[in-house]
Amino acid sequence: MPETKYGDIVQKAVAFMQANLSQPITIRDIAKAVCYSPVHVRRAFRRITGRGILPYLFTLRLEQSRRLLRNTDLGIGEIAINAGFNNLPYFSAAFKRVSGMSPSQYRAALRRPNADASE
Repeated sequence: MPETKYGDIVQKAVAFMQANLSQPITIRDIAKAVCYSPVHVRRAFRRITGRGILPYLFTLRLEQSRRLLRNTDLGIGEIAINAGFNNLPYFSAAFKRVSGMSPSQYRAALRRPNADASE
């Protein structure tokens, strides 16, 4: 399959993931949305991004949670749900593992005069 076709699959898959971040998403859901088999979607994703599709989805969810922490006053639980994490302790632990601080600490750092939370 040509690289441009893989690129189209990945582009459609990413658009589907972004549009449905607050929902549970499986590789099968993504494959159905882009009209290819899960095997083809996995292959295209790995070839174009160099990453697996589920780690990529996890990164999108964390990016969404950072945006919501920066731009809204939603509670941490609501942010977790809106970013697609249905387990608050898991969300908090994952956020801290990746960001080096809890979601609450991240938000507090953003609100300090010399904010040092990374984008």
